[in-house]
Amino acid sequence: MGGTWQRLRAVLAVAITVVGALRVHAQDLRDRDRTLAASRRLSDDLRRARVHYGPFYLLSSIQLADIGYDQDFFVPVANNAGFRFGLSVPTRLYFTPNRKTFFSVETTPQWSRFGGRNGRDQFGYHSRADAQFLLNHLYADVYVLGEDALRADIGEFSSLLTRKLKEVGANGELKYSSRTSMTYSAVTRSQTFPLSKFQPEATVNLLDRSEHAYRLALVHKTFPLTSLLLASEYAGYSFPNAVFKNSHRRYAGAGLIYESGRTASRLEAGYARLDFIRANQKDFTGLVGSFNISRRASERWTVNAGAARDLTFSVFLNNNYYVANRANLGTQYSLTRRLALTSGWNVGEDIYDVPTAGSKLGTIARRRDRFSYPYIGWNYSSPFHFSGGFDVGYLERTSNFPIGETDGIRVVLHLSLNL
Repeated sequence: MGGTWQRLRAVLAVAITVVGALRVHAQDLRDRDRTLAASRRLSDDLRRARVHYGPFYLLSSIQLADIGYDQDFFVPVANNAGFRFGLSVPTRLYFTPNRKTFFSVETTPQWSRFGGRNGRDQFGYHSRADAQFLLNHLYADVYVLGEDALRADIGEFSSLLTRKLKEVGANGELKYSSRTSMTYSAVTRSQTFPLSKFQPEATVNLLDRSEHAYRLALVHKTFPLTSLLLASEYAGYSFPNAVFKNSHRRYAGAGLIYESGRTASRLEAGYARLDFIRANQKDFTGLVGSFNISRRASERWTVNAGAARDLTFSVFLNNNYYVANRANLGTQYSLTRRLALTSGWNVGEDIYDVPTAGSKLGTIARRRDRFSYPYIGWNYSSPFHFSGGFDVGYLERTSNFPIGETDGIRVVLHLSLNL
């Protein structure tokens, strides 16, 4: 036992010495900038404005892409195969009466064309209004958001669906010093899936819900390039068409943020608890989290990767939720200043906790859905405010339940024109 404690004291002594050396070496490396991250983001937005007149700034573009391409995790959905795309015209107007106050209105009309030989058209919109206040140590963004548009669901439905969303919220950052800050958000939203528009099936309206969610995160730049964070969340859910799903969720976790000249990464993980109001419904307690990293390996090569684990509400028999596991890997190789080759691989698995009859083996089992989407493609950025490219990949989706598996080649087009 004495030898063990001696080795432990030796390790602690070395660690303290190394940390002390890092602190001394970090005097010139540590971020001394007391400005808020939102300040840089707003400056970049105003710099990209195509029209500037006094306190008014206008940003506008035209985008043509596969429906769902602008979502955080893109995989082509299994159904609605054939030629499909969405055309959107995002336009944002800023009014800046002074250096501390920013008002903005954003509207994005959308037109979607999807389906095969008997395709259909659908119109939608996304709109948002913000009042942003940038003080010495405080950033606050109060906003109102409305949406009625097609989205790509890559989980349970593996389909396009129409979501109508209303949201009011506030988020921001309180910066105590150059090393310590706190981010916060408070949101109330209502989302419905109207059956009068395109939906994969009628049961999707069981997911209609109103919710309120709150999050606090404390971030401290502990090391020269690394910040540590502590986060907590609370959310409450109310389902008018499925009252047995009424529930509330709690989360507490920790993580780190690493930023250097070539590498940027973020890790956050913790325990979440989803408690249903009715005692006969299965609750969830377990580990959730996310990780992403981007590294510029050389002047031409950029590599990024990520993974996530979280809960999503479900309409499957006897299951109020499923656990969604996601992972992705992507690379980009710049042939020229404007032309780059891309490749990647996105995979995922959805796990249902309550065993259900009807599996392919004819037994009671927990449903598991898996998908894989490797792809290659290219991106081109024109000097005339045009950028675009395409990806070609192979989608494979399997399940231990008869839910309509699919596989095949998918071609994804993404174009953007900034006016």
